[in-house]
Amino acid sequence: NSVTSTSATTVTNTLDATELTVKKAWDDDQDKWGLRDKVSGSSDWTTTFYLQRSTDGSTWEYVTKENGDRVKSVTVTGAEGANEATNTFKNLPAYDEHGVEYRYRAVEVVPGGYSLDGAIVDGLDKGHAAVTGDSSASNGSGEADQTFTNKLETITLSGKKAWNTFGATGLVPGDANNDDTPDKIPTLALERTTAEDPSAENATWENVTAIAGQPAWTWGQDSWKWTYDGTDKASDLPKYDGDGKAYTYRVSETAGSVPGFYPTYEGGGTTTGPATADGDGNQTASTITNVATRFSLDKVSDYEGDTTPLCNVELSVMSMDGATTYAVWTNGADGKTPSARVWMSGTTVTDTSAEGYVAPTYATTDGSIIGLPAGNYLVRETGTVPDGYALAPDVTFHINADGSATQATNVSTATEDGVKTITVKVTDPVFRGHVELAKTVTGASSEA
Repeated sequence: NSVTSTSATTVTNTLDATELTVKKAWDDDQDKWGLRDKVSGSSDWTTTFYLQRSTDGSTWEYVTKENGDRVKSVTVTGAEGANEATNTFKNLPAYDEHGVEYRYRAVEVVPGGYSLDGAIVDGLDKGHAAVTGDSSASNGSGEADQTFTNKLETITLSGKKAWNTFGATGLVPGDANNDDTPDKIPTLALERTTAEDPSAENATWENVTAIAGQPAWTWGQDSWKWTYDGTDKASDLPKYDGDGKAYTYRVSETAGSVPGFYPTYEGGGTTTGPATADGDGNQTASTITNVATRFSLDKVSDYEGDTTPLCNVELSVMSMDGATTYAVWTNGADGKTPSARVWMSGTTVTDTSAEGYVAPTYATTDGSIIGLPAGNYLVRETGTVPDGYALAPDVTFHINADGSATQATNVSTATEDGVKTITVKVTDPVFRGHVELAKTVTGASSEA
């Protein structure tokens, strides 16, 4: 008898593998503008990469599935608030079928609104980019073979501010504290749109003041400039949205944010209108002119048809309780040459010969009272009442933040090219007497 024995041999093929470590970093002020792609249902951010390989380090091909579709590599994901994260792609075949070593690199789908530092785009689809480095230097330590730093693409936005004080001095904010900062700084509202025609009436504008904050200011007595420029004092602004559409910006000023002034805009609108861009995309808005509030007084008779001027009239503009005087107005000996003295901070002494008198902030030769802040005021007759007239009753009025006055019987506002002039009329009542007549007949006889 013979015995036949058999044995089995197991051959195990082990894949020679390599790995690629990719580091993802952001330069965008910790996602201030919220443009990073987010994980669905989460506030964590994510970035997508495709994987390429090469056998010579110069000709690269995408790693594909059997059907030819590109293999989308595992995304690099980071926690909200984190500015970088690293991911290692492991178990990548180290050699081709001929034993030639593979090199691997990642290609980023560059997020909209961002650029990529050191981007390599040759031979890649639009919006895709690689950076230097590949898996050939990988030593398994987890150190990055490629570092992708996305920088938010930004622009500056600037504009000028002019002041119209109608010749009055001491009204434009200065630097009383000597801290290189104006005493009063205008408050701006910032809006943006991606509309192809930002001037169109149906263009949709988004207010982003809460994110951008206020601009930096450079200033002088007559002309100021504001800038969003990315300095430590002001934000810079995204050039594109997440879909790569360019932003256009505009601003408006909060009326009354500089007391005694209201903003006007070129063309008579309510904003600067769409800013214009230079070749680099930096934008310039049209000039905002701050116009000082202005009003005039007039004294008239309540006698219908009386056109005789009331002369040497003195009216004072006061706080509502009459304790503080802001202006004294007179109309001259002929009743036709008005002038005014104005104390911007108010005064309690208006008699030039009295103790405690201080010079006014400015004086006008046309009777205009310029630059008083929005608020309630009282006009009172404080001089000698013209002969034949009674003391005029007080008139109260309200200056609005936009330079107009709240409409009332004796108060009106005229507007020309966006500039407003308030007129307040004070009426002097004529003294009226009562005469009683009696008629008697003489020479008549009377009968008992």
